[in-house]
Amino acid sequence: MNKDEIFQQVVAILEEVFEKDPQSITMETDLIEDLEFDSLDAFDFITEIGDRFKFEVDLEKSKEIQKVETVVQMIERTLNENQ
Repeated sequence: MNKDEIFQQVVAILEEVFEKDPQSITMETDLIEDLEFDSLDAFDFITEIGDRFKFEVDLEKSKEIQKVETVVQMIERTLNENQ
């Protein structure tokens, strides 16, 4: 799965689960400032990522996630490590 495919899946999660406008989401979108995520939203998002991509997300690493780009990079790195 390449970076663009991962990005599209992340956007789909944000649209389906959090009802965010997919047209407003870019790699630079900030989860807290732009999408107004609180800690519960962030936890739900991380859980959904783990479910969608079939891996367990390290909750300590998830605290570093702020932008969509960071999420995509984390997923890409984890998928590559698990191959």
